Amino acid sequence: MATRRGSERRALEANLNIRLSNTTYDLLANAASGAGLDRAGYVRGLIATALGREPDRLPRRCVSADIQTLSLLAGNVARANGAIVQLAKAVRETGYSPSLHAEAEKTLADLRALQVRTLAILREP
Repeated sequence: MATRRGSERRALEANLNIRLSNTTYDLLANAASGAGLDRAGYVRGLIATALGREPDRLPRRCVSADIQTLSLLAGNVARANGAIVQLAKAVRETGYSPSLHAEAEKTLADLRALQVRTLAILREP
C-alpha cells in the first residue's frame, strides 16, 4: 500500500454539503472576505466556535492580487530558468560557442537571484 503524502495525511476527511439561499450565501461570502478567509475556512471557524472547540486546522487566508501576481512571476521565472538550462546544455553539448554558454550561465545566475528575491517576498508575513 502506498503511503500518503503530508498534505494528504493532513486533509480533513469528512465533508458537509448544504444549500443556502442566494442572500445567505452572499452574506456568508462577504463576511468571509471581510475576515480575509475563504468561505470554507470561515464556516469551519464558525462551527468550531459554536461547538466550543478549536478549529481542526488553521483557516486559509484569501490570496491578495499582489500575492497572486508574485506567484505568477515566480512560476514564469522558474520556467525561464528551465528553458535557459536546456539552451545552455544544448550549446555546451554542441560546442557551438563557449562565450554563448558563459552568457547563459550568467543569465541563469541573475534569474535564480530574482527567483530567490521573489520567493522571499512571498514568504513575508
